[in-house]
Amino acid sequence: MTVPVKGGRPKAFKSKEELQKKIDKYYEYCEEKDKPLTFAGAAYFLEVDRQTLYNYKEKEEYFDTIKKLRDRIKLAMEERLADTSPNKTGMIFLAKNYGYTDKQEIDHTINAEVIIEE
Repeated sequence: MTVPVKGGRPKAFKSKEELQKKIDKYYEYCEEKDKPLTFAGAAYFLEVDRQTLYNYKEKEEYFDTIKKLRDRIKLAMEERLADTSPNKTGMIFLAKNYGYTDKQEIDHTINAEVIIEE
């Protein structure tokens, strides 16, 4: 009798607690080295592909952990954009990749009554 074998790769993280511990170490590393928090940096530090982290976000067990990571990265990015240093080109590029825009929308609609006299 043969036993069926499950296919696929083994999990990169066995539990959300293990993942959170590794993410916390990434935060510490960035703080010690004065490095910005980035999603690509987190993936590299965790020794997985960025897509792997996106895939883990789709798993209910890991959703909150990955969402908090992304939220903290966005917070750090916004804080860097808000500082007074003159060169922000790289941060603006990253912000646009996170869905932020620098366009203005101006509504030119005029709500007026038009009276035509004969």
